[in-house]
Amino acid sequence: MIRAILLLTILATCSSVQSAPITGFLTVSNGQIVDEENNIVRLRGFNMAGWLTHENWLNPGFALYSGDDFELSIREGLNVYNPDQDIGKTFTDEFKKHFIGRGDLEYWSSLGFNVVRLNVSHLLLEQGEIGFDLMDQVIDWAAELDTYVIINLMTVPGCANPNYYCSVSQQADFWGSYENLDATVDLWKSIAQRYMDRHNVAGYNLMNEPNAPSHEALQFVYRRLIEEVRSVDQNHIIFLDGNSYAANFGVFADGSLAAMDSNLVYNFHLYSASTCDPSVDWRERIINFIGDPIFKQIRGQQVPVQLSEYAGLCSEWIDLVHTIMQEAGVQHLSYYSPKCAKGTYDNSKCLSKMSSYDNWVELLLRARLNQLLPDWESGLGLEELGSSNFIYDQDRMSILERDYR
Repeated sequence: MIRAILLLTILATCSSVQSAPITGFLTVSNGQIVDEENNIVRLRGFNMAGWLTHENWLNPGFALYSGDDFELSIREGLNVYNPDQDIGKTFTDEFKKHFIGRGDLEYWSSLGFNVVRLNVSHLLLEQGEIGFDLMDQVIDWAAELDTYVIINLMTVPGCANPNYYCSVSQQADFWGSYENLDATVDLWKSIAQRYMDRHNVAGYNLMNEPNAPSHEALQFVYRRLIEEVRSVDQNHIIFLDGNSYAANFGVFADGSLAAMDSNLVYNFHLYSASTCDPSVDWRERIINFIGDPIFKQIRGQQVPVQLSEYAGLCSEWIDLVHTIMQEAGVQHLSYYSPKCAKGTYDNSKCLSKMSSYDNWVELLLRARLNQLLPDWESGLGLEELGSSNFIYDQDRMSILERDYR
């Protein structure tokens, strides 16, 4: 019954939403993101998370059955049970082939969302990995649905912050290493070369949540990356996260990056509430965040600002965020994760849950025991990753749909 209601909702909404065909590049003009006809475009959508970068709070089963959160460690853990076969890579690749499909983008687009921020690990863009092929597929689907894609490099060689999803060592060794910077430059030039002519690619998010030792260090890296990307691609917008996990705009305060390139967007992230406790003063937290004098100062640089990651467990909190962002002139929003391989809504970052979960968990157990071949043939467990098996939290989704249209 729930699936039937969801399907009817999708079909009814699809018939009422008209997307303008994407025929040119988005650019920044007079502090606004505009299309090729100079129409203002508001980017409203999702982060495509937990897919091309493993994140355990979104897809917890891998760590449950292999003992670690880092993707390469998960593969190693699975390989222990049969060292003669690379079952770990096979299994994580199969997950990636099934977790995101065209049906997911169709549903999000039907709700009026017009962008996905595609979070990809540098590890999946290395030789022999499937990252580029899957990115191509998503960008093609998005183009057919008149949806934009922001390519976000979630991790970089050496790691720009110590979060586990970049490295098992949890060390931010990117900083101070010219070798890591050079490798990141090479990677971005490859990305830019591959997608330089794709109109529905809104732009490139050069580094996710950097935690640089100083604003000067991050400025140095950003200048180098901007120069190298522009040597290949002069058209796409470049998205820059603030320092300290995209929570500090001090790196932009002197205006030197805006003076260097006029086609920039500044990103910040906001995770102020993971509770529905009514005693928490959510409004004060959010207002204090965007009321920082530096935040106000950079608004005079004619650079758009995007809240590129946010999440909350309560619809009331999301509603409050949207209201305050509107008052502050922040027009571009991307909620963190629409889809999580979980059986509950107990995570503020997850807007959906799996209606059928048991076969997927069973498949994870079989992966550990190296009993996968029959399951590849039957599809047992993998089919539960399809879009039709996910139920969205309508309380939170209704706020997003209302304000994203």
